[in-house]
Formats: sequence, C-alpha cells, structure tokens
Amino acid sequence: MLSFYRTKSALQIKIIYPKITEKGYIEKEGAVLFEFAKGENNKYDWKNKLSFGLGINDFPIILTALEGIKVKNTLPKNDKQEEKIDIIHKYNDNTKTLVLKKAPQSGYFLTLFQGKDYISVSMNYGDLLLLYYFLVNQGFKIIDAK
Repeated sequence: MLSFYRTKSALQIKIIYPKITEKGYIEKEGAVLFEFAKGENNKYDWKNKLSFGLGINDFPIILTALEGIKVKNTLPKNDKQEEKIDIIHKYNDNTKTLVLKKAPQSGYFLTLFQGKDYISVSMNYGDLLLLYYFLVNQGFKIIDAK
C-alpha cells in the first residue's frame, strides 16, 4: 500500500489481485484502488471515502503522464493547453473522473470527482515519483497474481 496524508485530505493506494479459477483462468481482473478521504487536522473520514479502480487499460495513460513528470517535470497538454490528464469511468448513472493536474504555483493535484463530490490531494514531484515506481513495481500484479 502507498499512502499520502495531507492536512485536509488523504490518499491510499492498494493493489487488488485478480481472481483466478482453479484452471488458471482470470475470473475477475485486478485493479489498483485509489481511495480518497476528506479530513481535518490529520483525522480522515474513511467511511465517506471516494474510490477509483485503475484497471490495466488505464495504465498507459497514467504511466505515460508520470513518465513525463519523471523525465521533464511536466504533463502532456490537453486541447486547452492545460497540463492535465483525465481518466473517466462511467457505470450506469455513476461517473468517476480521476484527474492529475499541474497546480497554479507548483506541484500537482490528484483529484477524484464523483458526481458533485470531489477530493483533492496535493502532490509534489517526489510524491509522483513514488506513485510512478509503485505502479511500475506493484501495479502489474493486477494481471498476474503469481
């Protein structure tokens, strides 16, 4: 698990391993689970957390963005010339969007939007390097439970 704690928010990142049948087939794919919680004075409300499962199809998006930060300390620019990436998951009427965006002054924000609610965690260059190496070293366990 990888965790980031801030004064008013926190983020925990966990590996969910795939479920494998007795014959060795993948019954359910794994994921990297991002759990965000709001807080006050370093006390966090995990009962009302927002969660986002990063699947194997999301890996090229996030790893490419984090690789850009690692090498050039910059994110790719979108059509509005913002340094930002969005990963959107829609299921029925529920839309969740994980956003990594350059902060106005320095650093970055990793934010999860779910409906009208959102939780944002500030991230510095070192935090994003930790996230990058965590995903590279641990993240691929979501497709291979061995």
